Amino acid sequence: IMARTDTGDLADVLLPATGWGEKDGTVTNSERRISRQRAFLDAPGEARPDWRIISQVAQRMGFTDAFDYDSPAEVFAEYIALADHTRGFGRDLDLSVFADADYAALIPTQWPSNDHRFFANGTFYHPDGKAKMLAVSAPDAQTNPMYRLNTGRNRDQWHTMTRTGKAPRLGTHLGEPYVEIHPKDAAVLSLKPGDLLDLANLYGSARLRALVTDRVAPGQLFAPMHWTRQRIAGGTVNTLVAPKTDPTSGQPALKASLVTAQRYAPARYGFLACVSEPEAKADYTAIARTQTGWQAELAWTDVARDWAAELSRLTGLSGNDIAIQTDGTAGAVRIAMQTGNTLQALLFTAPHPVVLSRSAVIAQIGTDARPLHTLAGRGAADQPDPGPTICACFNVGSNTLRTAIAEGAGSVEALGETTCAGTNCGSCKPELAALIQDTTMPLAAE
Repeated sequence: IMARTDTGDLADVLLPATGWGEKDGTVTNSERRISRQRAFLDAPGEARPDWRIISQVAQRMGFTDAFDYDSPAEVFAEYIALADHTRGFGRDLDLSVFADADYAALIPTQWPSNDHRFFANGTFYHPDGKAKMLAVSAPDAQTNPMYRLNTGRNRDQWHTMTRTGKAPRLGTHLGEPYVEIHPKDAAVLSLKPGDLLDLANLYGSARLRALVTDRVAPGQLFAPMHWTRQRIAGGTVNTLVAPKTDPTSGQPALKASLVTAQRYAPARYGFLACVSEPEAKADYTAIARTQTGWQAELAWTDVARDWAAELSRLTGLSGNDIAIQTDGTAGAVRIAMQTGNTLQALLFTAPHPVVLSRSAVIAQIGTDARPLHTLAGRGAADQPDPGPTICACFNVGSNTLRTAIAEGAGSVEALGETTCAGTNCGSCKPELAALIQDTTMPLAAE
């Protein structure tokens, strides 16, 4: 249902399918409850539901009789009928509760019945009725200089960001892939705030932003799996996962890949904000949607001489007015690109990780802001920097929260009352609690 994905780029044929709000059928959740799903949007273009795509392809292959469905109701009826045959395999798939159900008016129903509990009679699906306990061996112990890499998801993204990556609000919290590393390991690798880390093993490599934290144990690393090649250059962490599976369950070994780690020392770092999606990448590039367009975290192995030309290459924009500000002492270069009075792009580069108010920079894109003011990299005096976003629902930054804490909001609930942070989905509450704990509060004199 997406025009482009990493896996879609590998396909010879793409068949347009309907999305969630365009589907009509049934859904089974993790407690075996089947619910009717009704479309509330028309299918766009040539998009068709999955069951019809599969049926029509099968019919073209010669299986006309076996896939002669006219509606999802017919597919569901066959599913219910087939349940009678599964008992011969010694499994408890009992869908008889749906035998006489009115598909059009089906209400959410759990099978085989709402009060049923599997294995309640003390027997299991084996000839002797007993459970079979499997002895699980721990993975091989790590050996220096290898680190054990765990992968998973982070708070705001889902799967490979094909949908959540389109939401500007979700990209403001953590806009690039990262690897969590313990302070002791960071010290061994001489990592500083904002540094990039190269991970590698026999299967692949990934370049990720280092996030120093005690949330991981020494010798352990954690990296989210969401970013794909469309959003990151060289940071697809799944390339590091060993092609191993559990011999019994088939579960892939996503939690214990061994990797080496070393600090990546680029010649130049950068931050880009622009109105349209960047068309080219640097040696390290991580792009994300913003409220005004797009942003990109950048790094170059070699120093580009013509930064105005590099900005045009990255953005694909040309023929615009350019303003350049150079700091010879710090080695920083800042460039603004305009069309008429409208700001199209801002590029900040330096020989060290770029420190500026990203939210203030992003807010200027697409406006009539004056270049010299925007190149300051911070908001105006009457627009205090809210800091990195903590609460994505209400766009509340860390600086705003620290101010509220300093003024007496000493609990997650109090922060919610003062700033609204944490009062919608609630997923940021652990970070709010940690921020309260980490923020220095004034102590009363003894």
